Amino acid sequence: MSFKRLFARIAFVSLASRPSSGAFVAPSIPRFSNAYRAPLQINHQVRRMAASSTAEIKHVGKEEMRKILNGYEENGREASGCVVIDVRTEEEVYSTGKLSPSVHTLPVQVIMQANVFQMDPDDFEDYCGFAKPTVDETIVFSCAAGVRSVYACQFAAKAGYSNLINYVGGSHEWFGN
Repeated sequence: MSFKRLFARIAFVSLASRPSSGAFVAPSIPRFSNAYRAPLQINHQVRRMAASSTAEIKHVGKEEMRKILNGYEENGREASGCVVIDVRTEEEVYSTGKLSPSVHTLPVQVIMQANVFQMDPDDFEDYCGFAKPTVDETIVFSCAAGVRSVYACQFAAKAGYSNLINYVGGSHEWFGN
C-alpha cells in the first residue's frame, strides 16, 4: 500500500471517529453513520436471538419457490395464506428486479433495527407499507443468497411466528439461471 493511500486511510478513520460536535470534516471523506455499524450490531443480535428461537424454518429451493409464487400470484395473499418478503435492500432489488410483482421489500436491517414483527398491526403497516402478517400466515423470506433471510426468519420466530420459509437460493439463483 502506498504512503498516500495509507495516510488517506488513517485520516479517514481519525476523522470518522470524531464526535459530531461541529468539528470540521473534509467533504470528500464520508463519516461513519449507524448504517455502516448496522451489520456488526445485527450479528450480535442474531447470535443472542438464535438460541431463543424455537420455530422450525422450512428451507426451499427454486422449484418450490416458483410454486409458492405461482400460488401467491394466482390466488392472492389471503387464499394462498402466504406473505412473501424480500429482505434485500431497495438498491439490490432495483438492480435485479423483484422475484414477483407481489413480493414485498423489507430489508433485514429494518426488520432487526425497528423490530417490526413486535409492532402492532397499524404501526407495522405505516412503517413497512403493507399489512402485518398474522401468526396463522406463512411468511416466506428471500434475499440474495439465503443468509439474511434466515436472520429474518429468526426474528419473526422470536415474535411468535411459526410458519416460516426460507428461500435458500435467493435472487442469485432466481435470476442467475
